[in-house]
Amino acid sequence: MSVTLSRQFSLDDQQAFAEFSGDFNPLHVDPVVARRTPYGAIMVHGLHLTLWALDQLAAHRGAASWRTVRAAFHQPVFLDDPVTLAEPRQESDGAWLAQVVGAEGTARASIWLEPNAALARLTAAQPARGDASATPEDPPFASLKGMRGATPLFLDAQRLEALFPQLAVTAEPAWIAVLLATTRVVGMLCPGLHSLFSGLELQRDESAEGASPALEYVVKRASTPRAPIKIAVSGAQLRGTLAAFHRPPPAAQPSAAEIFAAHGHNRYAGQHALILGGARGLGEICAKLIAAGGGEVMITYAHGADDAQRVADEIGQAGGRCGVMAWDVTAPPEPDVLANLTDVTHLYYFATPPIGGGAHGDVFDADRFAMFSQFYVVGFSNTVTLLRHVIGSDKPLTLFYPSTVFIEEQPEGVAEYAAAKAAGESLCAHLQARNPLLRAFAPRLPRLRTDQNLSLLGPAPAEPLETLAPWVERLHAPVV
Repeated sequence: MSVTLSRQFSLDDQQAFAEFSGDFNPLHVDPVVARRTPYGAIMVHGLHLTLWALDQLAAHRGAASWRTVRAAFHQPVFLDDPVTLAEPRQESDGAWLAQVVGAEGTARASIWLEPNAALARLTAAQPARGDASATPEDPPFASLKGMRGATPLFLDAQRLEALFPQLAVTAEPAWIAVLLATTRVVGMLCPGLHSLFSGLELQRDESAEGASPALEYVVKRASTPRAPIKIAVSGAQLRGTLAAFHRPPPAAQPSAAEIFAAHGHNRYAGQHALILGGARGLGEICAKLIAAGGGEVMITYAHGADDAQRVADEIGQAGGRCGVMAWDVTAPPEPDVLANLTDVTHLYYFATPPIGGGAHGDVFDADRFAMFSQFYVVGFSNTVTLLRHVIGSDKPLTLFYPSTVFIEEQPEGVAEYAAAKAAGESLCAHLQARNPLLRAFAPRLPRLRTDQNLSLLGPAPAEPLETLAPWVERLHAPVV
């Protein structure tokens, strides 16, 4: 058998799969919510990759009965990521291995299929479609151990034929219904909202009598959020185990009221700050600090309008002044819409794309580096040029460009990010050397507790308020 197939997954693909499977977890379908996860963007369902691989495998192997299906989801696949189904190979135990590989050559998902010698069909009654809820459950991690429940088995034959036409012809409906139920268990029920599906193993249950109309589940292990949760499942004469993580929820920063109470006293009076990327994380903290000190703040957003307005409302209710405007650094606004920025004295540049999901080993992804450079070098340069045009090149301007200790530490998966940040540091030095009215600060900040830096592994990140407060103080100090 010879097969090498490539594709990309769109938001429409993801929405169609959510409607087919009943797994509407926002990590997979909502770009605004997904941007506040550690991955920063919509991830393709692991089971979507699995069924795509099985569908292609079926196209080359024809009808077959399955004894075991296993899948491991190694690295995320994001929207529009080019992925390839590498040529499947048969292993020594007779199982077929198919791998979904990213453009950089690393495996994103592995799927094992063990054929069954007998072609006896499983028996299970599935209605054409189920009434799946679009709102995931959100149980606290402490409640997961021993949690049990069930989700009805259903299979929409028309959607199956549209999405996976080979499986519609060759696969046993019970297998597909159970596989779909696994992603529904993880994404909608347990762990639910803050879940990450990492793998599954299902096999025929020769001892089962009759056919269950539901997939029953019980959590066998939930010891720590840093270890995979093990979930036993059974239904439709199949049984197995699911592995999932309880991923960190979005990082909540201190409220404006808290920061105003601790950092007030008009210490930043007279500062007019433009904060690009002020809707969350470091930009949010920076906005609250400056407003608490009596400065005037304008925060921008590219996608999170509701988050930005929440920050501005918090600051206003605490007694500060904060405006909101849309600003995409990859497509900056025209100067004539920036007339209210003529008094800006400080630019804080927190604009960023998602930083997770980089390649490991000695691979350097030039396209990924170009994407980061578009934000951290080109976007920054364009922003400074545009702002100086608006305020006048004869006025002083202080720049804050947050760089990263990753330039020195070089952890896995951040080579392109760190290289682009290093280029941004060089740009800061260039701008300051050639413009006596510009002051540029590019400190290499540690890993801080923001949405992008929340992780299942590694040490806990530092608190952004404690790190940023001294820098805001330093930037406001007069030049001596």
